[in-house]
Amino acid sequence: MYGRTVFLYEGQLYSKQGASGKMLYCSKKYKGCPAKVKLAADGAIVGLIDEHDHPKPIIRSYDQITLNGRKVTLFRNHTFSQQGPSFKNLYCSKRLSLHCSAKLKLDNNRKIVLANTNHNHPPMKFYKTSDGRYFKIQD
Repeated sequence: MYGRTVFLYEGQLYSKQGASGKMLYCSKKYKGCPAKVKLAADGAIVGLIDEHDHPKPIIRSYDQITLNGRKVTLFRNHTFSQQGPSFKNLYCSKRLSLHCSAKLKLDNNRKIVLANTNHNHPPMKFYKTSDGRYFKIQD
């Protein structure tokens, strides 16, 4: 799923497969889910098999904070930052320094639709001031 553009439709995730890009398959296709969406050239839905054999993914919430003067996303006590022009892919703030592969994928409404939270380091410790500012606590 990572590295592909995903689409959220009726609470389910789909991704394009094949050269034409007109078929969207459920993100759980590899587990046998038969759901798929057929698109017209203009992106309109012209066909739909919406019979999933699994529950809808959980769309999680997060906080946007300013940490040491920089805006980051706080999710489960780990910070994530945008790299590049797209707001849809957020990477662990320790991606470069610790080679952490954790990342979040957002939909167009900035809701989390995929979360790889397998960090290779413990979460940071923060102090939140009464005016809502965050500071990292050094061990």
